[in-house]
Amino acid sequence: MSASITLAKGRDKSVRRRHPWIFSRGIESVKGDPQLGETVDVLAHNGQWLAKAAYSPKSQIRARVGLLPNKTSIKRSL
Repeated sequence: MSASITLAKGRDKSVRRRHPWIFSRGIESVKGDPQLGETVDVLAHNGQWLAKAAYSPKSQIRARVGLLPNKTSIKRSL
């Protein structure tokens, strides 16, 4: 099973607007034990899938979104 992060209530707006950064304070919980650079699923507070992101456990920018609905792959520049 893949790792995932669940955003705090109301913190999904920036992802829905296609902002690529998810800050540590916007994350409610982390499922699994994702390592640096691992791809994680990004879930809204209600469990809805939003995106895939590269995880960074020690950065204030905890995840960088690279795959959104209607996209086919994570950008190589991540």
